Amino acid sequence: MHLSLLTLLSLASLALASPITRRQYTASDTENQLTDGTPCRAITILFARGTTEPGNVGEVAGPPFFQAVANMVGSGDVAVQGVRSPLTAHLRPRCKDVRVGC
Repeated sequence: MHLSLLTLLSLASLALASPITRRQYTASDTENQLTDGTPCRAITILFARGTTEPGNVGEVAGPPFFQAVANMVGSGDVAVQGVRSPLTAHLRPRCKDVRVGC
């Protein structure tokens, strides 16, 4: 198929008029990109939220971190998966096991 220069320029102008929206990680406290059908990415971040935070990645540290990584390497190269709740940490017994004097 042979495209004329006018057709090619028309298609190019449409592509420029409709920019692709970048993925923003600041709008959600839950990320499941390993289980929601997101294609494989160059970087996968597994993240566990803070104890009192909502969702599976929280709101304070997780989303800004994901956004910073996406801004550095490109949002199409990053997938984020939050760790499922509930999480419990029993630090005191573990500290006694390794004898660090907690």
